[in-house]
Amino acid sequence: MFLKKKLGYVRKNHLKTFYHDYDCLNKKLIKHYKIKKIPEEAKKYTQELNEKPKLLDDKRIKKFINHISKTSIEQQMDEINKNGNPII
Repeated sequence: MFLKKKLGYVRKNHLKTFYHDYDCLNKKLIKHYKIKKIPEEAKKYTQELNEKPKLLDDKRIKKFINHISKTSIEQQMDEINKNGNPII
């Protein structure tokens, strides 16, 4: 799908960079989706870095979010249980 090839490579070789990129994109995504409050449980897992992502970009992530938001949790769990991979 949108990120499947890149994610497979990243999982094997650049997981720290992948999470770094999410931290770089958090601020943009929070603003774009008009998120008012981050749950306390989630705050400890997120950061907002003022750096440029190395592997991911906000357009691709927004496209992924749009796609995955149309997929039910049940469909996602079935896919993970079937082959161990999330729908992406």
